[in-house]
Amino acid sequence: MRFLADMGVSQQVVEWLHTQGHEAVHLRDEGLQRLPNGEIFQ
Repeated sequence: MRFLADMGVSQQVVEWLHTQGHEAVHLRDEGLQRLPNGEIFQ
């Protein structure tokens, strides 16, 4: 399963998802932390 973690989600959660075999990315890792939600979904 693929996850895009919002700023309210800890980076540790993203790391844990990786250990569980999921594809998980944090907004911070993608440089999207300052964009409005609508633009993030695009």
